[in-house]
Amino acid sequence: VLNCAAVSCPPLRIWAFNADSLDLQLNTNCSRAMNDPRFLRIEGYTIHHSKLFEWYAEDFQPDAMAIREFMSRYVPDNVARKLTEPSYKLVPMEYDWKLNRSAE
Repeated sequence: VLNCAAVSCPPLRIWAFNADSLDLQLNTNCSRAMNDPRFLRIEGYTIHHSKLFEWYAEDFQPDAMAIREFMSRYVPDNVARKLTEPSYKLVPMEYDWKLNRSAE
């Protein structure tokens, strides 16, 4: 798992990723990011999301609904319903390149 350590990168952890618990560690970090307004925020009918989803959009083929469904796995049900509602507009946030610090 790579991270440039910018504020807009996924949260840094104080532990190393390891093979025995990699899936759990990645899911935990995704959950932390998707529940942090620096990475995902809904205002009115606009979903402000990490610019990483725009930069890596082809990883979520065939369409933007795959991005919405990915994000919805890591948030409470009431937020997930909004994420998968097509009437909500997806808007990437500006990327903050300032240096991040450990999340723990």
